[in-house]
Amino acid sequence: MGYRKGVVYERELLHLLSGRGFAVIRAPASGSWLTPPDIVALKNGLILAIECKAWRTKPKLNADSQTRLIEWATKAGAIALIAWRTKTGWQFTKAQKPDIWLTLDQLLSVF
Repeated sequence: MGYRKGVVYERELLHLLSGRGFAVIRAPASGSWLTPPDIVALKNGLILAIECKAWRTKPKLNADSQTRLIEWATKAGAIALIAWRTKTGWQFTKAQKPDIWLTLDQLLSVF
């Protein structure tokens, strides 16, 4: 996603998660080797490391990006997620198995 568009959507997701009681932070160097997630969200011991995408089609991380996100999340004790901003809202999938997409309500109901 383009930088400006990406920042707008990342901030939208920050506000959405904050409204659900999460402490959130946007990683300004996201995508770099040291900080691959765009957003880190924390709530009552639950840690989500989120890579955001706003593509027209279902996103898929390249192998290197996926590996770096998963490794970072593992070090942090976090769940690595890919968040996809569609025309109708946000969808989420685990970075390890990006085959099942859930709405935010569906995702949070698991925890």
